[in-house]
Amino acid sequence: TDTLTISLSGAASSYTLNGVVTTGVEKVLLSNYDTDASVSTVDTTLLGGLTTVGLSSSGANGDTTFSNMTSLTNAEMKNGAADLTLTHESTTVSGSSDAISLEVGNVSAGTFTASSIETLTINSVLSASTLTDLVIDNASTLNITGSVNLTLSDEHNDTDFAANSSTAAAAIDGTVDASAFTGALDIKFNAGDVISVTGGSGADTIDFAAGFDKYDVVDGGAGVDVLSIDQGNATLTKTELANVSNVETL
Repeated sequence: TDTLTISLSGAASSYTLNGVVTTGVEKVLLSNYDTDASVSTVDTTLLGGLTTVGLSSSGANGDTTFSNMTSLTNAEMKNGAADLTLTHESTTVSGSSDAISLEVGNVSAGTFTASSIETLTINSVLSASTLTDLVIDNASTLNITGSVNLTLSDEHNDTDFAANSSTAAAAIDGTVDASAFTGALDIKFNAGDVISVTGGSGADTIDFAAGFDKYDVVDGGAGVDVLSIDQGNATLTKTELANVSNVETL
């Protein structure tokens, strides 16, 4: 696998890199320490043969968009705190089963956005990572792999899935499978989604900020897991908790 690494620093306002032609380069990574509070854009139109794009390192203002991708392209976010956005051409993500992966490692903040993707697999490596937000609101499946602790969403944000087209209240909007994950997963869900989540072997924290009901399915997995539910003044009964298993703390 051949990699092109591009370094950006200084105060470049809304910088766009285009016109770069590559052949036989599979991975393009940006080290973005731009201090201007704007988004840097890499136009991938002439970057032939890409399989992976992303941030090898970044500062808090190193927000980056990779645009015009003509094939399904995976992503990396490592050693930083900036946002990363992937923009595929509409024809590339016109199907109903478009899937990509995101590898994270040593990330302290940052939002990952990938529109029109149905399945995202996050692989957590190196050292513990926290994503401020995960914007995959067209997705229905999120897989978590790796061995390093991972936090998805903060107190102001949550993981939002596509609304199921079915009118049935029981229709699952998002499925999270972390059964192969050996680290500790901390994830917060959108109140409007019906979720089926399976934890891994670590000490997972599964947070339903609101909206938890009998249609949500929670299997904490093998670890010592926490299920957090904010129902206000509502009373939880065994009916609402019927599909909850392998959770040690409520």
